[in-house]
Amino acid sequence: MQKDNISNSFKLGKTARVIREAFYERGYSEIFLPTIDRYSGRLREGLKTAVNNEFYVIRPDVTSHLLANRINDDELKIFYVSEVLKGSVEGQWQIGAEWIGGEPGRASRIGEMIDLIGTILNKLALTDFSIDIGSIKAWENLISGDFAQREQIFEAIKTRSFSAIEKLSLPVQIREKLLKNLRTRGSVSDDPTIRSVIESRQDRNIIVDLGTIRLFDYYDDIVIEIYTKNHSRAIGGGGEYINQGQQCFGFALDLEALADLSRESDDKGRDNND
Repeated sequence: MQKDNISNSFKLGKTARVIREAFYERGYSEIFLPTIDRYSGRLREGLKTAVNNEFYVIRPDVTSHLLANRINDDELKIFYVSEVLKGSVEGQWQIGAEWIGGEPGRASRIGEMIDLIGTILNKLALTDFSIDIGSIKAWENLISGDFAQREQIFEAIKTRSFSAIEKLSLPVQIREKLLKNLRTRGSVSDDPTIRSVIESRQDRNIIVDLGTIRLFDYYDDIVIEIYTKNHSRAIGGGGEYINQGQQCFGFALDLEALADLSRESDDKGRDNND
């Protein structure tokens, strides 16, 4: 069935307007990156194409696109609405933000952006959500040795496969620590940055889950994923990274999923008022 792009555009626009207000209220500025850019090893995802023997990428991952084009060291607090192509003509509409540089410490920056995500979801009347927070370094520190099965370990973590980890030829102590990490889910953490975020917010929506892992090559340590009831996959995610020696944190939300969930919430509200 052919997609109704016009109706879909109205749906996305209504949701994006609500989210834009939240960004402007927090002092973020909207940016518009070009649809197509010359190929660079720093660009991720997107659709690769060639024109006159020159290689380009159409609609790449926005964070990598931004970092590949950034030329100064000023603090940036920005947001965007963009379609991202995942290596094919099929795209995903995202709305997200990046906080690059500036003075706040890691925990303060991460906490403020988590607060912003909560504000956005509340504005969309989506209150039954969780923001799962994990640490890439928690895993890196365990497999910092020369393990031949490094890729298999991370794939097992990503898919939360206990059986896959148990089948790997690893020292017993390392295997047990990996399994313990994968089981870690709750409201406490040994990681000082995560602990600081949790203790300063006292937010029941923030869940420590070391099984949360996002393997974009620019993410440095703390990562998050956002879930909501009645949706089978994450509606967004993000993480911290270093760019030109500066601390950064960014996240992206699935705009189409938010539009559908927000509309469902509106429909239920109308039904309850009838």
